[in-house]
Amino acid sequence: MTLEIHNSFPDEDKKTFVDILRWRAETMPEKVAHIFLKDGESDEDGQTYGELDQNARALAATLQQKGGKGDRVLILLQPGQQFITAYFGCLYAGQIAIPLYPHLRKKKDNILSRILNVAKDSKPVAILSNSVIEANSIDLFAEEEDTKDIPWVNMDFLKAADADKWVDPKNSADEVAFLQYTSGSTNLPKGVMVTHGNLVHNTRAISDKFGIHAGQKGLVWLPPYHDMGLIGGILTPVYAGFQMYLMPPPYFLQRPYRWLDAISRYQINVSGGPNFAYEYCVKRVRKDQLQNLQLSQWQTAFCGAEPINPETFRRFDDYFRECGFQYKSFIPCYGLAESTLLVTSVNKDEMPGTAFFAKQGLEKSRVIPSTAGDDSRELVGCGGEGLGLKVRIVNPDTNEEVGADEIGEIWVSGGSVAKGYWGKPDLSKETFEAIIQNTGEGPFMRTGDLGFMRDGQLYITGRIKELIIIDGSNHYPQDIEWSVENAHEAIRPHGVSAFSVEEGGREQLVLVAELEPRAMRDMTDELGREIRRAMKSAVSADHDLSVFDIAFVSRLPRTTSGKIKHNQCKMDYLAMKAEQ
Repeated sequence: MTLEIHNSFPDEDKKTFVDILRWRAETMPEKVAHIFLKDGESDEDGQTYGELDQNARALAATLQQKGGKGDRVLILLQPGQQFITAYFGCLYAGQIAIPLYPHLRKKKDNILSRILNVAKDSKPVAILSNSVIEANSIDLFAEEEDTKDIPWVNMDFLKAADADKWVDPKNSADEVAFLQYTSGSTNLPKGVMVTHGNLVHNTRAISDKFGIHAGQKGLVWLPPYHDMGLIGGILTPVYAGFQMYLMPPPYFLQRPYRWLDAISRYQINVSGGPNFAYEYCVKRVRKDQLQNLQLSQWQTAFCGAEPINPETFRRFDDYFRECGFQYKSFIPCYGLAESTLLVTSVNKDEMPGTAFFAKQGLEKSRVIPSTAGDDSRELVGCGGEGLGLKVRIVNPDTNEEVGADEIGEIWVSGGSVAKGYWGKPDLSKETFEAIIQNTGEGPFMRTGDLGFMRDGQLYITGRIKELIIIDGSNHYPQDIEWSVENAHEAIRPHGVSAFSVEEGGREQLVLVAELEPRAMRDMTDELGREIRRAMKSAVSADHDLSVFDIAFVSRLPRTTSGKIKHNQCKMDYLAMKAEQ
């Protein structure tokens, strides 16, 4: 397949992704936009810009018969070309897309409960699915009050000829394009209102920071239901005009070698994922498989969505250097759904950097530069602000901007910041309309994340809600988890959740560890004591903390992209203790 190079980005008169995709379809209709690897390896399913535009118009014509402009539409589809068509079809209809992980089993489960909660919150006028989804779900949805009357649109029967019936909704940049529902489990879902302008602004910022151009090729295995997989994997390629390969998330999680093998075979330049993905490759890709990998063309290895461990970067670089991977390809970045996706990033031509800071200072929310040693903590710099974005560090209690030597909450403003939470005006005002009290600057969006700026780089230290405070000192759960993950071979990679509980009038540290299947199956009292001793020893050595309790599980609750749901872990632990 020959890749035709177009170096032009959309002009500034292209205010929405309907404008951008229509322009791509007119100027390069035969160029392949996305290639989906159906088996995670070589079974390709491609769609050109011309085909995507026609299919999106055909679907939009159907949706426009179901509801009006601004109505909501649930997308319940597996990753693939149908999902991409469904998303753009909603935008073309002038309706608000709500992408959700689909319900795939003929029984009620947590996935169904989440969909029902979202449906109750958003009141959609249609559900986009296919025959597989309908066979498993339509009867269950008919039993529920909030979904029984919603019409289903089966993507298997989409008629391209219906494209001629499409009516351009004339979307404006400040209108809502889709609702990004938070990935954590909750009975009160929050839908982030991402506008058409947010999408264009953030994909432009990503393209600028990553140095993306139309001659490149990308690959993403992340789920398309939320920010990194959707904005980074589906929309940014359309904005920048480069070709994107997409892989079903389970195929990476089952065998991470598939990700690197695809990067090698298709000569991918841009790919990445959360920290655990790189760690997973080091632990799961065998030495004898390295001879089959060629990674020298992988120029942009972005890493974000969760705290970044500098040791992971070094381990990955050491392990895959013989395959041609270069450490300078790492692009640490920071972002969140409330800012569409990207907030800060290292520039493509920058060497990713780390710095050491005194542990005692960080425990007291102070930034004290240090050197490597037992009393210091190494942090990865997540780069400077994205194009048109502004970051401030603010005391979350006083709402005053803090000094350069203090840790505070990260506040963001700019064209990528979303409009608010759907149907929650009070929470929207609190989160998206914050004013810095000692400067009067604003409005800003409060991220709930803690960090500081130094030498033009944003450093992330943790989340306010997950911060573990014991005896007046701050401890960040990811630091404790990283210490424990390698304490014993029975602990699965990225398989520890740390949190605190109140016991005896003070906060106490609890660890929940996901063990390898063999360890769970062959568990004995002696093995359990051995694992617990190793975990406690690691925490004591690295953090001078004692562990109150340790629980073993076969599976930790995670988001669809594999991130641990810390709050759910804590709730599950407390529920388990209440039953004992």
